[in-house]
Parts: sequence; C-alpha cells; structure tokens
Amino acid sequence: MVCNAILSHTKHMDEIIQLSLPESHCLSILTYGVTAVSLNVSQHNELNAWWNSVYRRIFGFHKWESVRSFIDGLADLISNI
Repeated sequence: MVCNAILSHTKHMDEIIQLSLPESHCLSILTYGVTAVSLNVSQHNELNAWWNSVYRRIFGFHKWESVRSFIDGLADLISNI
C-alpha cells in the first residue's frame, strides 16, 4: 500500500529516483520484518514476485516478462557509478 502511494506520486520522476524511494522505505521495512519470521518457499516466492512487480511498474515491463536480468544489470550499472 505504501509502495503504491509512493509510485503514484512519483510517476513523472526519473525511474532511478522512483526505484530509490520504495527501496529505502518499503524494502527496508519488509526485510526488517522478514528476519523475525521463518518463510517457507512459497512465501519467499510471493515476496520476490511482489518486489519484481515494483520493477515492472516503474520500468514498464509486462507481467509475463522476467525482470531478473534487468535487476542484475541495473545493480551492476549503479555499483559502477
């Protein structure tokens, strides 16, 4: 819900800025809470799917398109800056 609110208010901003806001607010809260519980494979996959949907929404991928290689390439690009 918070992630949707962030993305709806930043849709005219640069994609990297759009991504940095959910990463700093939503992902940090999510990863903090995940350490307190033990996730099964299904739950882990569900969280991955949710986070992938954030990338799809920001960068305009379709639901059926994989974003794994895009995420890896983007991480490499950002780390070299």
